[in-house]
Amino acid sequence: MAIGQTLIQGREARVSISDSAPLSTGSPDADLQEALGGDYALTPAFVARVIDAADDGDGFRLRGLLEDLHPADVADLMGFLTAEHRAVVVLWLPPDLLAETLPELDDGIREEVLERVPHGTLAEALQELDSDDAAAVVEDLEDDQRARVLAAMPEVDRAAIENSLGYAEDSAGRLMQREVMAAPQFWNVGDTIDHVRAQGEDLPELFFDIYVVDPLNRPLGGVAISRLLRAPRSTPLTELMESATEIDVSQDQEEVAYIFEKYHLISAPVVDAAGRLVGQITVDDIVNIIQAASPTRAGATGCGMWCARARHGSP
Repeated sequence: MAIGQTLIQGREARVSISDSAPLSTGSPDADLQEALGGDYALTPAFVARVIDAADDGDGFRLRGLLEDLHPADVADLMGFLTAEHRAVVVLWLPPDLLAETLPELDDGIREEVLERVPHGTLAEALQELDSDDAAAVVEDLEDDQRARVLAAMPEVDRAAIENSLGYAEDSAGRLMQREVMAAPQFWNVGDTIDHVRAQGEDLPELFFDIYVVDPLNRPLGGVAISRLLRAPRSTPLTELMESATEIDVSQDQEEVAYIFEKYHLISAPVVDAAGRLVGQITVDDIVNIIQAASPTRAGATGCGMWCARARHGSP
């Protein structure tokens, strides 16, 4: 099969055949507008442009086409390409986009892509992910590749991944991210906001609650970000916090998913055997667990509506 031939494989075809927009020759904005049809599916015209750029070995053009896409759309695109095209495309994805795309890929395609990425590039990309997503990617690597990738990572990031992989495969510990926003019980709203602003890049990429902890790092409750921002700076966190549904680090992931679904949780603190805060689980991880557990369960339990709200961070 010629490299330039389009092959749809590894993923249900979602290319919009109704969109026959002409090929554009212009700006990244024009490329992005051409990429998606009205149904948010990739258009045949855009897929063809990517294939042409890959055939020509035009890496800079590939990067220009891909760098503004959402990671989920890049994952869809990879499913529409041949293995030969994927081998070219993956080398030109910016590290941050590569990092966010890897967890979105179908398992078979992800394994193939991981074999193509140099270990130094992969180590750099994994540093862009929260620890739970990074661990999920590292888990798929062959032993020798895993060792090389981990060796190329900073000690702190490497330790977080190794710690996550130390938990049972189907446990909350494997699912959780170690990055979590916690505040001592004597802080007020002003202290907390100042801390958040000062931490910058060290904060979790996504968090909905700030967990109030005692001197032993045990959760006392949680304060929703929306509530925190409405309160005067002098308000003690203990006046704002509400009880938090704690998840034990050894709890089965399907049990965790049931708790999230039942109580419509957006996030929950994870604690160890001593009750100390060790991480958090957010709803983006749980939606996948619920859907994987039973394709029909969403309709039977009303998860469809809950999942839609949860993806948008609405209680």
